[in-house]
Amino acid sequence: MTAEVATESLAQSVCDASLDTEGNAFFPGDGARRFVILGAGVSGLSVAHGLLRDGLLTRGDTLVIQDAKPEFGGCLTATRANGFLLEHGAQGVLASRESFVRVCEETGLCAAAIGNAPSAKARYLISPELHAPQRYIRLSPPLFGLVRAHLLTAKQWLRALCEPFIVRARPPRGNETLFDFFARRFGVAFARRMAIPMATGIWAGGARRIFVGNAFPRLVEWETRYGSVLVGGLRWLMASKKKAQKSAPPSSHAIGKDFPKGLISFSQGMEALPRGLAHTVQEKASQRGVHFQWKLAQPAKVIESSGSRPAVDGEPSDVLIVAFPPYTGSLEWRHQDTQSAWEALRSLPHHGVAVVGLGGFIPVDFPVPEGFGALAPEESTGLLGVLHVHDMFPCHVPNPTTAPEGTRPILYRLLLGGDRDPALVAAAPGTLRARALAECLALKLVPPNFSPSFSEVVSWPHAIAVMGDDHAQKQPACSTIESEFPGVFLTGNYLSGVGVADCLLEAEKAVARIAEHLRQRPQKGVTGN
Repeated sequence: MTAEVATESLAQSVCDASLDTEGNAFFPGDGARRFVILGAGVSGLSVAHGLLRDGLLTRGDTLVIQDAKPEFGGCLTATRANGFLLEHGAQGVLASRESFVRVCEETGLCAAAIGNAPSAKARYLISPELHAPQRYIRLSPPLFGLVRAHLLTAKQWLRALCEPFIVRARPPRGNETLFDFFARRFGVAFARRMAIPMATGIWAGGARRIFVGNAFPRLVEWETRYGSVLVGGLRWLMASKKKAQKSAPPSSHAIGKDFPKGLISFSQGMEALPRGLAHTVQEKASQRGVHFQWKLAQPAKVIESSGSRPAVDGEPSDVLIVAFPPYTGSLEWRHQDTQSAWEALRSLPHHGVAVVGLGGFIPVDFPVPEGFGALAPEESTGLLGVLHVHDMFPCHVPNPTTAPEGTRPILYRLLLGGDRDPALVAAAPGTLRARALAECLALKLVPPNFSPSFSEVVSWPHAIAVMGDDHAQKQPACSTIESEFPGVFLTGNYLSGVGVADCLLEAEKAVARIAEHLRQRPQKGVTGN
């Protein structure tokens, strides 16, 4: 997904020079400001979009988006082959995340959004018993499958159901690990069987380290408001149903009845989001007389002061946004206190994840569980979870009518590594493919003679921040950097959440801080020496 691809729908490339509304080329001159965004993933693109949307970039200003990679999009890329589409990063975003819906509306992506198919409704937990007759344990309410599978005793299940009547002192808001929160509300046994898989499926593990306020803030909100997670969840479900029954206001189709529900993606995959953001940024820059430039395949090396402004590798800027996790790249700050703060952020604990896609065709009568996918239990050694892409988004696999006679297409997306086996992320692609196929065979997701016609391996060694006590202690380093370098702003998925919607929300916060900074310094800078 190169810069050239992003400009296909524009009348003329704006990578080197922008055009005003009458089609006249213009270049920055005296009094123009220079905005530089380091990081061309969804965080950086969202900041660029917000700056243009809110009018913080004006005629004559320069906007530069720079990235070490030769293409934009960050983790939101995909592999396509033979009708199969494997996401390298997020599989989708929940429709309940307002920041995501808002960006879809602002970038014209609402019409292209698709929700997960009804066949993806069921969720499963993988049984830790290797020789269990059924390794997939259905978790859909009322979750009694845990008792049937002997993963919880009747007494432990009753303890979990008594959650609304549990009154125990709780620590300061969010300052409690996910495991401890579940153990306090539902019992230790339930925490082992539910909190750990939940953290594994989203955060690649770390239930005993990640604060619940960072992992699932809504659970903390429910307990705070209603004194019970179950009561809060039921109230939220009822409110959601009432909201869905109401007609949407005519001013917004993004929250209307036609917008899909559940997990949202696009027919062309999640990379449609950064592509849509890039297109909107380029189009608005052209319309508003802002000089826009891509600087891809150009890693930033040094940030220093140039007078009262930050400079990247000797080039001054009025506003500099660092939109990538500190531990994913090398960057030197020519200021001792700032460099120390940056090193603290670089040492934030994080998990690596390997994504393996296995696709092909299985007999139509081969019995496999239908649903969203399965989470791995605490006893798992390396496997984090399995997603059934063919059930979730049928458009991401070949059309069944084109499948060989008597077969149907399947695509499993396996997540490996995390805190279960950190070294696994660095394994060779062949090793990861073999491991993924062995897991599918052991889980009876494919027949014994299955040979994948599609396979892909993507490793992310620095994928997901572990937002626990260490994170809370080092987080103030972000404020230190922004105060030491006026005009510098930090954003990214390491601040408050690892999901796409979290990145969009953090980008909005960064845009608000930039707006306040510009209000305090209304005068234009000088682009150049």
